[in-house]
Order: sequence, then C-alpha cells, then structure tokens
Amino acid sequence: MFAFAASFVLVVASSVARAQGDDDRDGVIDEVEESTERSVVWAAVPEFEPSALSISSRSVSAPEDDLFRVTFEAGQFEVEYVRQLEEGHVTSAYRLALWRVLEWADQDGDGQFEPDEAVFEDGPFPEARVNATSMRNPDGGQVSVFSIIVGPTFRSQVIFTLTIAQRFMRLTSDRVLTPMELKLDIVVNHFFENPGSRLVLAFSLQTHIENRIDLGTETWDAKHGFSKDESWVSVKGDISSESSGVFFSWKNYATTDGKAGAVPSVVIEGPAAGYESKPEERYFTIYMVYPVGPDPNRVLVIHDPAVGVVSAAYEGIVSQPGEPRLQADIPLYALSLALMAILVAASVILVNRWRRPKP
Repeated sequence: MFAFAASFVLVVASSVARAQGDDDRDGVIDEVEESTERSVVWAAVPEFEPSALSISSRSVSAPEDDLFRVTFEAGQFEVEYVRQLEEGHVTSAYRLALWRVLEWADQDGDGQFEPDEAVFEDGPFPEARVNATSMRNPDGGQVSVFSIIVGPTFRSQVIFTLTIAQRFMRLTSDRVLTPMELKLDIVVNHFFENPGSRLVLAFSLQTHIENRIDLGTETWDAKHGFSKDESWVSVKGDISSESSGVFFSWKNYATTDGKAGAVPSVVIEGPAAGYESKPEERYFTIYMVYPVGPDPNRVLVIHDPAVGVVSAAYEGIVSQPGEPRLQADIPLYALSLALMAILVAASVILVNRWRRPKP
C-alpha cells in the first residue's frame, strides 16, 4: 500500500506540473494561453504607401464572446469594444489623438505643469505612413507589429510602434502584453525652439457624453500582475457593462536620451485649446511631462502607453471551473512502477523474516 501510494503521488505530481506548464516563460500557464487566444485580423490601406490601419481582435469560444477594434486614420486612434449579451450589444468607445508636442517652462517655479505655461507647441499630426510585419512568438501565437511614422513637423518626428498578439507575450521583466490590448510605444525626436525647456505630449481623448470615465493608477494590467507603475483612463459605455470597457494606459516613467525618469501626468476634463468640440461628446486632455535630458537643444523620448479593453470574454474563460487534466509522464510512471516493485519485494522479505519461527 505504501508503494502504491508513493507511486500515485509521484504520477499525480508530474501530471499537475505538466498541466501547469509555461513553455514560453511569460508567467501565464499554457492552458490559459490556449483557452484565451484571440483571432486577430488587420488591414493597412491604401495598398501602396498605406496611411490608415484597421485591427480587429475577437474572442474564440468564450462563454460571452466579445470584439475590439482599433483604427488609425488622419492622426487619430479609435478604440471600440463590443460585447454580446442576451439583452443586446454593449459598446464602449473613445477616440485618441496626439494633439500637440509642447515645450514647457516652469515660470512660477512650483514644479507643476500648467497648460498656459507652454512656450511652444508643434502639431497637429495628420500625415502618417504605416508599415506592417508579422511573426510568431515562442508559443506559436501570431504577433503583428505596425510602425506609424507621423510627420515630421517643424521640430518633431514621432513614431508609433503598435504591437498586438493572439496570446500573452512577455516584453520585459515587469511587462506582459495581454491578448486584450495593443501596445502603443511612442518615440519622439524633438529639437527645442526654447533650449532648456521640457517636452510635454498633449493627447486628446473624446467619448460619448453618457459614458462613464475612471481615472487612476490601479490599471487592470497592474492589478492582475501583467504590469506595474501605470496610470490610465477607463471608459465604460453602459450601466450593465461593469465588468468590461476600453482604456488608455501609460507607464509612469519613460526613457529620455537613454535614461529612465518619472513622467508626471495631468488630466484635465475639457477639449484642448483649439480643438473642435461637439455637445454630444465628452473631452479629456492628457498631458505627459518628460524629464530633462542632457542636451538642452534636443531630446529623444521613448514611452510605452497601451490601448485595450477589460474583456468580459477573458473573465468568463478564466473564471470557469477547472477540469482535471491528468497527463501521464511515461518515464516517471515506469520509475514509479520499478520503485513499487522494489518496495513490494522488500516488504515480502521483511514479512517472511517476521513470520519465520524462531529455532
């Protein structure tokens, strides 16, 4: 019985280890990756020298399937989430644009950015060129990467690098890209009109006036261990969509001329100065303030925001009761049988000696 128990424990332990495997070492077990993989379709238009992009990501075999789309055209991203419920569709959406590149001089010396302290602005950024590539990550999922070169304008060159994956993919030691989002890396090369000032990016975010907006630092990714030290704007489009919505998030630090530094952000409700507004829309202006670099005349900034969704389909999949999936490990099973045979033989010998009558 002891031998049998030992063998059983070894086999079960091996089976659990196999079931909890993580072949690509991204911190997400393979079973979860397989069940939450999404179908991604994209198109860049026109075919020759494309300037617009459409990306669609759909859940596969979820209890409640959902879809999110990201489009880029004329310098603006649109993020839309659609979820199917018994009572109909739940939709959340927003539009996001890099409105201006600003130069800031802290005129009152309080260390706090204020829009009226901007001493120069560059933009808008309507023109763009889109380049697309695709590859496979280590676990076999498709990864699509898009480079969007914006401008150049009078003093700025901006490049967006968009990355979307069908499965989870580790990017850095503290960042895992989920299938429910699109990485939106930004590179800005700026030559200062006012040497010694600080670079500020101004984003305009607009959504329907009835949508609910949450601002904060507890992003979905950070809460679930896929990232850390982030801020975000979360948009929910319907009272019944408490578990889903769309978001724009960004790291609270960036690299300036190769050196990491804090990026304080200021979010102001209302359209940016000069932005054409509509009464049925709600507007937010997001200012990201970057550290000073060693060169007062120019700066190279690398930052990594993301756009994506809090997916009800994903939550529905991972919250399902797990099914036991024992996977036999043949070598370990054979070793267990051999061990069991040895223990049984030893037990027989000991029992025979114990039962042998004394002379």
